[in-house]
Amino acid sequence: MKTTATATITGQARIIKTAGGDRSLIYAQVANGDKHAIYRAAGDPEITGLKDGQQVEISIGTTGHADLVTRPQMGFSIVPAPPAESQRSIDIKNYIKHLGKIYGDCYTTASEQLESTGLDKPEIKDVATSLFIQTTRHFNI
Repeated sequence: MKTTATATITGQARIIKTAGGDRSLIYAQVANGDKHAIYRAAGDPEITGLKDGQQVEISIGTTGHADLVTRPQMGFSIVPAPPAESQRSIDIKNYIKHLGKIYGDCYTTASEQLESTGLDKPEIKDVATSLFIQTTRHFNI
């Protein structure tokens, strides 16, 4: 049977090596002075986010094993920030947008110039593609 108790975090989380691999470890002290070790996967955000002196709820099993009582979240989850985008990928995206704008201008021009010919959209697209290729070659884009 597990019991729950309010505990105070003592110290900071640290990574330790165990037979099962690296683990995060932090200690929590209950009111009667007993200290309980709490182990989680290495780098667990719930453990690494705890500060010395912070109050938490822990559950203590009959064997003395302790763990944090996870509180339900309010309809959201913690998602790590995406990695910072490299300048090269930003440059590529901007270049693609620039080429898209040029192609759009070529398509608009082809549509306007060939409106009276009765050509279907696939043929207008072919003309726009030719205009695009010639434009990018001419201006070394």
